[in-house]
Amino acid sequence: MSFLEQINLISQTKLLIGIHGPSLTNIAFLPPEAVVIELITSRSPFYTVYDQIAIKSGHYYYRFLCDWVETATNETIFECLKNKECNKENENYSFKVDITKFSFVADQVKELL
Repeated sequence: MSFLEQINLISQTKLLIGIHGPSLTNIAFLPPEAVVIELITSRSPFYTVYDQIAIKSGHYYYRFLCDWVETATNETIFECLKNKECNKENENYSFKVDITKFSFVADQVKELL
C-alpha cells in the first residue's frame, strides 16, 4: 500500500487500535474525534509521544496495558540498551490481551463513536 493510500484509508478511520511503535504516527491523519487505543506492555518503553499526537490532534486516546510474552530470548531491556540492539529485543516478544478487560474498554469506546 502506498503512503498516499495509507493516508486515504486512515483519514476515514474512526477507531484505530495499534501496537506501541512508529506506525502510530499515522494518528495525525485520523479524522476529528477519532478514537485511538494504543496496546503497550509494561516492558515497552514509556513514551508519551503517541498520546500527545492524538490529544493535540483532537482525538480520544486510551493506553491499554497488555501482558508481555517472551517468545525467543531472555535478554533484558538493560542488555538491549547496553548492546544498542533494542530492535532485537522487540522482535522476540508477543502481546497477550486480556479479552475481558479489552471488551470493557471496547464497550466504553462505542459511546464515543
